[in-house]
Amino acid sequence: MDTFIEKRFKKDIGALESIYVYVQNYIDANGIDNRSSYAIQLAIEEIFSNCVKYSRGGESTISINLSRKKDSIIIVLTEFNAEPFDVTSHPDADITVPLEKREVGGLGLHLVRHMIDEIKYEYKNKNSIITLIKHLEEPDV
Repeated sequence: MDTFIEKRFKKDIGALESIYVYVQNYIDANGIDNRSSYAIQLAIEEIFSNCVKYSRGGESTISINLSRKKDSIIIVLTEFNAEPFDVTSHPDADITVPLEKREVGGLGLHLVRHMIDEIKYEYKNKNSIITLIKHLEEPDV
């Protein structure tokens, strides 16, 4: 069964608590496994936080829609009237460099790339649209 929900959240770090509840309700209603659930929550938190921290201008809300298509969850975060920031072209963090020599930033996006199966970016009509696709784990037998 395909399911779809969408909600707008204030573009503020304080909205994360409401986002956790929104996403967890969807996860529970769709019987999503724990490993996939963790990856979905982390990815949404990271992308939303980056939009809040690094975006210039834009509207004061970000839309998060969640849909299930067979064995995948599709997450679309839309930042309205925003400057483009293509997360797919951002360089990956070099985790081989010792901590004291690493540049600040990039680790969250690095984790998202390794926990989410597909990341797509589109900039359309001044909207920055990030699509994340997570293939669900096989249920434990």
